[in-house]
Amino acid sequence: MALRSGNTADIHRHIFVMENMLKDSDKPPVFALLMFAKFGILMQNNEIAVESTRKVIELMPNCSAAIFLSGVLEEQPSERMGRDNFEAYLQKMETTMNNAIEADPNSWEPYRMLAKMQLNKQNVQEAIKFYDQALELARWKDEIKILLKEKLFIEMEEKRRKNKKLPKRLATV
Repeated sequence: MALRSGNTADIHRHIFVMENMLKDSDKPPVFALLMFAKFGILMQNNEIAVESTRKVIELMPNCSAAIFLSGVLEEQPSERMGRDNFEAYLQKMETTMNNAIEADPNSWEPYRMLAKMQLNKQNVQEAIKFYDQALELARWKDEIKILLKEKLFIEMEEKRRKNKKLPKRLATV
């Protein structure tokens, strides 16, 4: 209700109440912690999101959604830390996404993240394979639209990139 009204004071008040309820519970429901983690992300409060995700993993170590969120919430290294740290970060993220897939092979989100990581490495064909896997698993129209849009954009960019490498007379064919 508070989210629909858009009143930030109401939203913060409800989040505060929920946070206290979760803290007071010896074994809070996993779904409530996941919801709270997503609220933290929406409110741009990584502390809440990270802590809630950590608790979910403690309670349910094979929770794919929590494993995925833990990877997404992993702090990225700054440019000052160097390329080696960024490579280590990407390797850790890839391992986390593979762990999420192992926990739940039917979750499309880790495949999407792996596709984006392959794009970062300029491995377009691998990225497309991961997008195809994500599309096979996506269930909702909005998920499918996002994935199709991203995949189509990549395919178009790859085609344009290949056409630029061809001699001009062949690029128009």
